[in-house]
Formats: sequence, structure tokens, C-alpha cells
Amino acid sequence: MPCRIGIIGDGPTDLSIVGRLAECAATLNVSRTLSVELIELRRQNLRDAVDRYWKEAIRSDDYSVTGRAGLKLLGAASAMLHGAINDFESSLRGEGVSWRDVIVLSTDTERHFATSDRYFDAWATHMPKILLTAAEKTCHQLIQWGRDPSIVPTIVPLPLFPSSETIVAAAKDNFGAIHGLRPGELKVKLYNVRDLKMLSREEFERQAMEPLTRNSIEQIFRLIPESRPLIHVLLQRW
Repeated sequence: MPCRIGIIGDGPTDLSIVGRLAECAATLNVSRTLSVELIELRRQNLRDAVDRYWKEAIRSDDYSVTGRAGLKLLGAASAMLHGAINDFESSLRGEGVSWRDVIVLSTDTERHFATSDRYFDAWATHMPKILLTAAEKTCHQLIQWGRDPSIVPTIVPLPLFPSSETIVAAAKDNFGAIHGLRPGELKVKLYNVRDLKMLSREEFERQAMEPLTRNSIEQIFRLIPESRPLIHVLLQRW
């Protein structure tokens, strides 16, 4: 059976970066040839819901899963995941989904911190918890509705601080300080543009995708705490 990974992201470049990360992690310790099928779930994303979450959470100073903002994001993520699973199944052309299949729930938080240690500050830790709760709630609902657990895909949250560009930055040994930059500043430092639409596909491939190799997984794991759950799952999956 091929390694099938569904990717949820905010936009085309995020899908490409997260997909390459997932592919490299899945094949890192595999001695045999592993066929990886990446399925971009382009109809699904959390961009608007995440923006609303931050706006309300900052105003109320309550970032928690059980706060008003957290519950709204939890509901939006759960509903979106049901659609994502349906799209994932449709893309398999009747082959059937398996518990071995993985769906990566990635989104750019658009929030940054000075060092990777700040990922564990109280305000930042709530976002991964909300998305993990949404993943677990979605799986629980499917089973409660009668789905065989063996055909419930594994959902792995990947909220990125501040954006998917941190993955690219971590893959570049000579990048320098990864954290402490706002999303636009990070893009400028990586690509010399603030809007990735200004990059040709060839330039994006050279500057963003080529650094993402299996050799870069250890560096990403070390520098980006939020990447570790996904890398752990994919390293042990096949």
C-alpha cells in the first residue's frame, strides 16, 4: 500500500512546503522504496477561522480550548475536517481509506515569538491543543456514527508559528535566526519578496523546495517544536 498523506494548508505554497516536509519525514528511515501519494485538500483551510480566533482571544485574554474563541475555532476545525476526510476519500478513487492514512492539519498562525522556547508560553500552547481536540473529536464522531475504526484516518495538527516559511528557514543551515521575524519579514529574508505571487514557480522551487530534503528533517525537528508530532508519526508509520 502506498503512503497516502492528505495536506490541509492556507494556500498553494503552504501545501507544497508541508507536503514536501511530510514526504521527507515519511521516507527518512525506510530501507525499501516507498511510494508516497500527497493529496492536497485545496477546498479546506482554517485561515479565516484562525484569524477570528486570535482577534477574539486577544480581546478577551482567553486563548484556551474552553474559552469562547477556542470553542469557535474547535467547532470550525471539526466541521472542516469532516469535509477534508470526504475530499480525501473521493481522491482515492474507490480504494478506501485506512487508519494508516494521514491527514496533516496545517495552518499559519501568523503569530511569532523570539525563540523556540516561547512556543511553550501559555498563550501559544493553546492553539495546538485546540486543533488536536478537533482532530480527536472528529475521529470520535465518525466512530460514534458507526464507522469502523480501521478506516478512520490519522489526523495530525501542525499549527506553524508564524508560517510555513519557518520550515524552509530551518532547512537552510546558513539561514541564521529563525524566530523573531513576522510573517512578511520572514518572506523577505527568505525570498526577497513580501508576496510569494511575485516569485516564479522555478524560483519558489529553488528557494523553498530544494532545501527541504530528508537530510534537513533532523534540523527541522530540532528547531521547530510544532513539527515534532508530525515527524514522529510519519517516521513510525511505514
